[in-house]
Amino acid sequence: MNLSAFKRSAAPAILLTALWLLIADNGGYWSLVGGLPAEAGHSAWFLVSVFVFSLALVNLLLTLLACGRATRWVLAALLVASAAAAHFMGQYGILLDDDMLGNLFETDRAEAMELLGPRLLLDVLLLGLMPAAVIWRLTPARQKLPRLLLEKTAVVGLTLAVLTVAVVPFFKEYASMVRNHREIRYLLTPVNYLHSLYLLAADLAVKPAYAEPIGQDAAKGADWAELRRPVVTVLVVGETARADHFSLGGYQRATNPRLAKEDIVYFSEVSSCGTATRVSLPCMFSDLGRADYSKGEAKRREGLLDVLNHAGIGTVWLDNNAGCKGVCDHSPTWSAAGLDIDGLCEDGECFDAVLLDEMERAIAGSTDDTVIVLHQNGSHGPAYYRRYPEAFRLFTPDCRSDDFGDCTREEIVNSYDNTIHYTDWFLAQVIDRLKGHRAQLDTAMLYVSDHGESLGEYGLYLHGTPYFVAPGAQTHVPMLLWTSNEYERDFHLDTACLQRRQAEPLSHDNLFHSVLGLLDVTTAARNAQLDLFDNCGDVPATAGPALAGSQRAGNS
Repeated sequence: MNLSAFKRSAAPAILLTALWLLIADNGGYWSLVGGLPAEAGHSAWFLVSVFVFSLALVNLLLTLLACGRATRWVLAALLVASAAAAHFMGQYGILLDDDMLGNLFETDRAEAMELLGPRLLLDVLLLGLMPAAVIWRLTPARQKLPRLLLEKTAVVGLTLAVLTVAVVPFFKEYASMVRNHREIRYLLTPVNYLHSLYLLAADLAVKPAYAEPIGQDAAKGADWAELRRPVVTVLVVGETARADHFSLGGYQRATNPRLAKEDIVYFSEVSSCGTATRVSLPCMFSDLGRADYSKGEAKRREGLLDVLNHAGIGTVWLDNNAGCKGVCDHSPTWSAAGLDIDGLCEDGECFDAVLLDEMERAIAGSTDDTVIVLHQNGSHGPAYYRRYPEAFRLFTPDCRSDDFGDCTREEIVNSYDNTIHYTDWFLAQVIDRLKGHRAQLDTAMLYVSDHGESLGEYGLYLHGTPYFVAPGAQTHVPMLLWTSNEYERDFHLDTACLQRRQAEPLSHDNLFHSVLGLLDVTTAARNAQLDLFDNCGDVPATAGPALAGSQRAGNS
């Protein structure tokens, strides 16, 4: 084999790398493209055009990134990273947008370790490290600057010409493909994750000097004038719980036997703001709503806990997850990270029961009106079996591996359902402990999950799929409310009215305004139309958008 071309120029090595990446690390991309001939207007020649276009695009990207002495390192890094990306996309059916990459960077050590396994290492070795070693040998160590610039210019010009020639004759077909398969932009490796890394870096670069105050006019409404003892409201933020696996909502398995015995209101038609915690969590605590939400805007703006603080209601954040994503920056916080408690915590991870005693300490440590947020580890995958103790292995055989490839889909679903069964116990425990304070406190608990989870439907697992193509399994979440009789009486809640509304379409957009409504907090930041409790007071509400800051109906 004549290697003289490789010794003189890096262009052949870059083209060879692009060809390898396109063939070896793009199974999902070619699976989608391969099905296009069945669609009207997509011929075999169009598939040839897509291949040429894809190769030229990846080659152009590599040509712009790999330069001079860094070429070897860039190509080797992209080969390894693309092999890892291909593994996760193939294993879990995920799409690598900026939110998914953000989840990866923000995950804690314990969660990250669950994603590592022998299959990943084998894929990285065969598809990444071994070809990287070959490309390293074929890439010249250095090139003279004039020749390098001439070569880059020629390759870029030629590639742009090839892209034009490949696309123009099939412009209608390309337009149809992009319009009908918007997810395709997240499938072509390494274009997908490099573009997403750019978007993520731009987002992380937004560091506002201060958070814009909202709800500074917040005050306790008329209901509070009659109260003679402190009020404690517990807001439980669930993790990765999907509504259609709650037996409270009709799931055939008894995943909620304890909650079924409680006097609760279960809201069955709730949609999440996002499909990943890093989006849903700040969004659900914001007044922006999903339509207007952006991570940059949320960073520049106060949220629900700040408004409660303005109203004189204390807030506490207790975390058994990977942090509050900025939501609790102005509240006292506690985290289970790093704890080593026999029977509760092991290898840096804790069962959600660790939050119960800390909740009791938060209640005992305050004589003021307080909202306590419990952030669960819930049903976070892929290691579902690590989320529940041995005593909660109700559905068997359950998947006992971090690698879904080691388990059948039935075992994966069994393991996931066990996490819901454990969440059922956990929420029932929160209610029982709040009942224990009924003689001294008005108490209530509101639970809502941050997003759902795919369990193999359409070949998808886990969560984080871009919202516009995400299945309902990732966006349909459970929400429920329990209140003590005293809380219900003092805040004039009409629970029969709430029961009639339990099947109404709701979303995370309602949370900000409904928590303020539940606690009778008056502020211009509260939208009565999004307040779930506004029409379930003593007197029907009449406030429209212009009166969004009005008090609960009947209060003045």
